[in-house]
Amino acid sequence: MQSDQTKQPVSILVVDDESSIRELLREYLSIEGYRVDTAEDGNDAYAYLRKSYYDIVLTDLEMPGMNGIELLEKANTEGLNHKFIILTGFGTVETAIMALKLGALDYILKPFKLEELGFIVKKAVYRRRLEEENIQLREALSLYQISEAMILNNNIRAVLDLILEKAMHELDADIVMLTLKETISTPVITRVMKSSLDITAGELESALDKEKVFKRLQAERYMNLTGTQIDQIRGQGTISFDIHSYLSVAIGLMDRFYGALCAFRVKSEMPFTDAQRKLTTIFGERITTLLEVKRSDEGLQHAIIESIESLVKALEAKDGFTRGHSERVSVYAHILAQRLGLDGKSVLNVTQAGRLHDIGKIGIRYDALTKKDGLDREEYEQFKLHPGIGANILRPMSFLADIIPMILHHHERYDGKGYPDGLAGESIPLGARILAICDSFDVMTSDRPYRSSLPKEKVISELRSNSGTQFAPGLVDTMLLLLEGGEIPLLKDAFMKGHEKD
Repeated sequence: MQSDQTKQPVSILVVDDESSIRELLREYLSIEGYRVDTAEDGNDAYAYLRKSYYDIVLTDLEMPGMNGIELLEKANTEGLNHKFIILTGFGTVETAIMALKLGALDYILKPFKLEELGFIVKKAVYRRRLEEENIQLREALSLYQISEAMILNNNIRAVLDLILEKAMHELDADIVMLTLKETISTPVITRVMKSSLDITAGELESALDKEKVFKRLQAERYMNLTGTQIDQIRGQGTISFDIHSYLSVAIGLMDRFYGALCAFRVKSEMPFTDAQRKLTTIFGERITTLLEVKRSDEGLQHAIIESIESLVKALEAKDGFTRGHSERVSVYAHILAQRLGLDGKSVLNVTQAGRLHDIGKIGIRYDALTKKDGLDREEYEQFKLHPGIGANILRPMSFLADIIPMILHHHERYDGKGYPDGLAGESIPLGARILAICDSFDVMTSDRPYRSSLPKEKVISELRSNSGTQFAPGLVDTMLLLLEGGEIPLLKDAFMKGHEKD
C-alpha cells in the first residue's frame, strides 16, 4: 500500500529540462487539484524518487544526463514503485513504446493540449487506484491468512514468523523485527527477525537503543523516522550499512507494553508512508492479540496444572510414607536433566512430569497403595494400570502433550521387562527414563511401610547392579556422579530442609 488517496491529494513529479514546460505543467496540474513537484533532469528526479513517494511521474524522454528511459529503468531496478507517463516528440515514439514495455502507464506526444494531458493523467490516476485496490485486497488476504494461522496454529513462533514475512513483503522493507520487553511465552521468545540482508537480530538490536525506542513507543505508540532522525535512537553497536527509513509501532495494550514491531529500509531512501504506518499498526495489533491470547492460555494452563498437582499432593498426604514423593522426584529429575545438558524446554517438561507422574494412582484403591505387606498378584496388576490412567487423565489437555509419554512410560525398564508396553532401551522416551531412575531413587531413600530407607552404600549398589537392566546405563553413571558430588541429597530429611520453599 503506497498511498491513501482518499484522504490526501494525488502527488505528481514533473521532469523536464525546459523550465517553461515545467512551470506550465506545475501550474495547470496544481489548479486541477494535484500536489506537484518539479525536477529539471533525470538525476534531479532520481533524488526526489528516492526520498518521496509520487503517484505519477510525468517525464520527458530526451534530457541531458539521465534521460527518461534511464530514469524509469533505475526506478524499476531499485523497486521504487512510481508510475510513469512519458512526454515524447514524434521522432521518439519507438522509444516511448519501449517505455511502455518497461512499465510506463502511458505516453503523450509533443506538442499537446493541456486538456489532453489532463485526461491522460486522470486515466493514469484511475489505473493507479485500481492497482492500489488490488494491493489492499492482497493485504487483506495476508491479514486473513495471519488470523487463520492464529486460530489453527498453536506454535506461537510459527505465527510470528508468518506475520513478519507478510509485513516485510507488504511494507517493501529490507528488514522487519519484533523485539519484546517482557516474555510471556514458553519457550521464551525475545525477538524474531526477517531480513534480506546478512545481519543477525542481535547485531541489529545492538545498533538501536532499545530503552529509548520502548520509552518513545510507550508515549507515542509509533515512530516514523528518516535520515538523521534515526540517530535519536542509535545504540552502541555498529552495522555495515545505513538505515535510511525506520518505522516502528508499539506491541501491547495501553496498560501493558510488550515491545516493538520495527521495519527498516536500507536499499531505498524512500520513507514509509502514513498508509504503511497504519498497516504496520494492524500487524502490531495481530501480534498483541496473539501474545494476549498466549498470556491468558498460559495463565489458565498454570491454574490447571496447579489443580492437578494439588490432587497429587492430597493423594500422597493420606500416607506419611509417600508425602512429598512427587515433588522430590521432580527436583531429582530437574537436576539430572540439567546435568545431561537438555535444553530449557526439555528440562521444564521433565520437571513438570515429575510432579504429575503418579496422578494415575487416583484410580487405584487406596488400601492397596498403603499396604505394609507386599501387593498380591491381583493388586499388582491393578497397580500397573496407574501410568495409563495418568496419561488418560492428562490427554485431553493438549498443552501437556509433551509430558504424557513420560508419564505413560515411567515404569518401563531398559531391558524391556517393564510396563505398560514393554519398551526397551532408547525406544523409551528420555524423559521417562529419567523419571524411572529418579522415582526408584526416591523410593530407595525414603521410609516405606515395609522397610526403612536404604543407606547410601546400598543405594549406590542398587543403581550399579540395575544399570542396563532396569535403568539406562548412562543415566546411572550421571546419577552416581551427582551423588558423589553431593548435588542430590540422599535422605528425605536432608531434601526437605533444603527445599522447604518448594
